[in-house]
Amino acid sequence: MSSGSTAANPLVAVHASGFSSSQFARLARDAAGRFEVTAVDLLGVGHTPLPRDRAYSLAAEVLSLVRRIEALGEPVMLFGHSFGGLVALEATLRAPERVRRLALFEPVIVALAAEHGSALSRAQVAEVRDPRDVSDEQWLEWFIDWWNGPGAWRALPEAARAQSLDSVASARRQAGAVLSSSVTLERLSACVVPTLFLTGDRSPAAALESAGLAAGAMRRAQLVAFPGLGHMGPLTHARLVNESVLSFFERPLPPG
Repeated sequence: MSSGSTAANPLVAVHASGFSSSQFARLARDAAGRFEVTAVDLLGVGHTPLPRDRAYSLAAEVLSLVRRIEALGEPVMLFGHSFGGLVALEATLRAPERVRRLALFEPVIVALAAEHGSALSRAQVAEVRDPRDVSDEQWLEWFIDWWNGPGAWRALPEAARAQSLDSVASARRQAGAVLSSSVTLERLSACVVPTLFLTGDRSPAAALESAGLAAGAMRRAQLVAFPGLGHMGPLTHARLVNESVLSFFERPLPPG
């Protein structure tokens, strides 16, 4: 989904696992008259094919996003959610001159929590490391419950479970790519792109701690936590999250 291939004041949005660029239909409406939103599909999702010249990987996702940003012709505001947040962060570290400001809602940089987090965070990341040679539905139950708490998968309406099963192949690819991330505290400390980290307070400790670690390492980063929100905050509380992101992109920042 895109409201324009080239535009002044461009905002690029990158969706979470299990979703597509349509996740940001509300963001495009909220940004009307303020930013020109280009919501991209990750590899193998929607109209974006998997790479033909290489195996799927996080590096391939990052390269694809950098090329799309370059095609817009000017530096962009960049917003990513969950796995899309990790891809957006990696793209910013790779090509910081292409990103004016960066906003991330719980980017999946759990490798930071595995190395620097609490015992609880390390235990949660160890679960992600399991190969989980199980059926798609069993894997989705684990995935949804990991993010949202025990019983979350079974509590979903049947139509929502069916939609998730339709996109499970891409979600499993993306989950497998998470631990290949090259994000480190050292790399983050060298980044000067103004960055906003957003979290809820109902997500796993590994997700919350990794966001805090990343925000603390970056020179021009801030962290905002929303009480009562979970990992799907950009969908369940779209207006609140969108306005926080858009306001951050608009307001003047002190020199840093």
